[in-house]
Amino acid sequence: MTKQNSIPKIIHQTWKSKNPPRRFRRFQKTWLHHHPHWEYRLWSDADNRDFIARCHAWFLPIYDAYPEPIMRADAARYFILLHYGGVYADLDCQCLRPVDDLLRDCSFVASLEPPEHAGNRPALDGGVKEILCNAFLASTPGHGFWDEVINSLVLHQGESSPLDATGPFMLSRAYKTYPRKDEVCIKSHEFVCPVDNSQRSRVVAANDYPNAFMVHHWSGTWWRRLYLWRAYKRKFIFLFKHLLLMLVTKLRFYKRYLVSVLVPKKADFLRLHCHISSPSPYRNDVFSNDGNHLPCTIFRLGQRLAHTLVDERETREYFARHGYPRVSCLLVTYDRFDKAKRSIRFFMRQTWPNKELLVVCDHPSSDLENWVKDLNRTDVRYLRLPAAEKNLGELRNFSVQRASGDYVCQWDDDDFFHARRLQYQMASLTATDSDACFLHRQIFWLPEVRRLGVFPHDLLENTLLCKKEKAPAYLSIAQGEDSKPCQDLLLAHKVVFCDRADLYVYLRHGGNVWHEKHFMDRWARCRERYEGVRYDWALAQLSRLYDYDFGHRQLPLSDRLPASGTFVSDKPAERPSLLVLVPAKNVAPRLAQFVKNIEQTAYPRDRLSLAILESDSNDGSYERIKSLVPRLQKRCARVELFKKDFDYQPGFYPRWHLHAQYKRRQILAKSRNLLLYRALRDEEWVLWIDADVQYWPADVIDGLLNCGKEIVVPNCVRPDGSPFDLNTFILEPGAERLDWARHIYDGLLQPPAGFGRSYLGDHKDKELVEVHGVGATMLLVHADLHRQGLNFPAFPLHYYIETEGLAEMARCMGCTCWGLPKVEIVHGNY
Repeated sequence: MTKQNSIPKIIHQTWKSKNPPRRFRRFQKTWLHHHPHWEYRLWSDADNRDFIARCHAWFLPIYDAYPEPIMRADAARYFILLHYGGVYADLDCQCLRPVDDLLRDCSFVASLEPPEHAGNRPALDGGVKEILCNAFLASTPGHGFWDEVINSLVLHQGESSPLDATGPFMLSRAYKTYPRKDEVCIKSHEFVCPVDNSQRSRVVAANDYPNAFMVHHWSGTWWRRLYLWRAYKRKFIFLFKHLLLMLVTKLRFYKRYLVSVLVPKKADFLRLHCHISSPSPYRNDVFSNDGNHLPCTIFRLGQRLAHTLVDERETREYFARHGYPRVSCLLVTYDRFDKAKRSIRFFMRQTWPNKELLVVCDHPSSDLENWVKDLNRTDVRYLRLPAAEKNLGELRNFSVQRASGDYVCQWDDDDFFHARRLQYQMASLTATDSDACFLHRQIFWLPEVRRLGVFPHDLLENTLLCKKEKAPAYLSIAQGEDSKPCQDLLLAHKVVFCDRADLYVYLRHGGNVWHEKHFMDRWARCRERYEGVRYDWALAQLSRLYDYDFGHRQLPLSDRLPASGTFVSDKPAERPSLLVLVPAKNVAPRLAQFVKNIEQTAYPRDRLSLAILESDSNDGSYERIKSLVPRLQKRCARVELFKKDFDYQPGFYPRWHLHAQYKRRQILAKSRNLLLYRALRDEEWVLWIDADVQYWPADVIDGLLNCGKEIVVPNCVRPDGSPFDLNTFILEPGAERLDWARHIYDGLLQPPAGFGRSYLGDHKDKELVEVHGVGATMLLVHADLHRQGLNFPAFPLHYYIETEGLAEMARCMGCTCWGLPKVEIVHGNY
């Protein structure tokens, strides 16, 4: 588009239709009166959309997705001025004199809003000190500032407020980051907005504001009524909640009073339950808890004493100096071989060093006993009892008597336990000098109906960890044997509740002791619920926290991988050497999580090397990576950091646009090849990892190596479980008959998602699947293939480039690429 040196004499205004309201027509006429020789255009909402679809089709999905009409009106005016140039003015702007003098010698003109607006609550909350008014804008066509504005539109498209998504706040932030501010002429509010939004709109005379060329009357068609309705709504909700609280409080008082008179024994329990069910004042997210701080509530003799935060690091140092007490976990099971095995595996993952597991079983089958013997572990003991001679309560009492530890912990055979459950509960118990510890909340999972919730604050008997001498005597019954004893324990001793719901997952699997109504009642009490799409996201988060696949098979990662063609030896010294390669650009905010993932990766340190290439960053990524190198050297045998800038600057189109792919991916291919040739030494394997990957299983390297293929990728998904890596694809049968030529842009084949292709997420019923294209969020390649010339083409190879070009080059070399649909890694929404 050819740029002009002067602003065209065109006046643009927008409204919902071609017939604006009468109160705006009087303002509209002032522009026509003072500019008789200017071209005038009134754009309706339909005109705006047709224009975006015709001239800027790449933006149309964002435009249509805006939740409010004012957002679309805001965005349209920017694209109109970018394309045609001229003057834009809102319909509630009254022109007082010709604007020629205001625009003289300028290529872009904007105005500040009155300074009173910066003191309003929205501006203070948004941190905007000077607000650019988008009610009046003027520019030449194709002005460079519009690139910054449109990039900001894309960046802030998820904001809920029109001010932040498309309005003045977005425009002000775009100007703040624009490097060539001398190209933008910012006028004082006295010339355009002499009145603030607290005044009512009325027709004014030119003599009223001698310095002003126009007056913006702030009619606020989109926000005045909306804000007024929101204010009334807030007042109504506040009054309703207040009245409801008064009613409920009185009902609770009368209930407690009647119970204390009629049933004195139950009065203490109601008082205790009232204390227990109150939440901790320390807010924590179940899927992103800070492991070093444990919110705890302390009770003594049934009275709540205090809420506190326990620093788990300090207790760790205490145990290191004074020794770790022995904790006996008590597993009572009957005819649940698979579930008991899973529970024992969770026990073996526990980070608490001094522990034992007592497996008490009275089932006649010896399968579990033989399996425990094959483990050959001294911390797992199997105790067999005669069949069906004791009920569940008696079995629990028997296990407590046979425990050798100073502490005992209830360890149910059908639930899931975080690897730090013992560590965190012992830290809470020791730091508060308590006799017993319960978890205050837990995750409640109903996989059959795809529901997952967080059970609220309560006395959760199955999470008990206590001193052995304080352990309760369980009732001799087969169901509910622990409810009354745990209540008595709470009324008689000092007890701490640790509010970490992520440590325990309570499972409803259909074979539980309790009937279905019990679980439906628990589900009804869950305050945080995850269903539908949120259910898949929650399972992905849970899998990340537990390093365990919570999918339909419910097997650890090592049990899910193909066993054929194993490359990995059980002996660390015999494992192949591996080089991890990471291209990095503007990754400073994600480096902490990346380093944590590297540290948690289960692969021998002396067989693991790491190299990072930083390019074209402007957020201090190189300095941040350099500061983390000593920490990475503790985990890797060799760590190298390289820097090479390619002077790549994103153009007008956003990074995912079709016309932006060639240049962007060409630079990516060059950076990958440079990193490969500078870092590869004598390693046997190369693992490419994207620095933006949030999570991968600790044993993912073993899993990729074990599949016996020379080029293999895992299934990369977003945090909500939707597919992320669309470069890894499988051609559908009959795809060769499709018309691919119409999807070639800039020499690259870029069809829409799903056109003749499927992805790894569509093949989760398979262990291993052949793929025709690969991505590099995580990509394992045999190093000899790279040495033989396999690299990332920086030019179209059969219409493919970069990672997809690597797969095409591998095919030309006679190699096949493979994917593992059931091995998932999680990439951020970047």
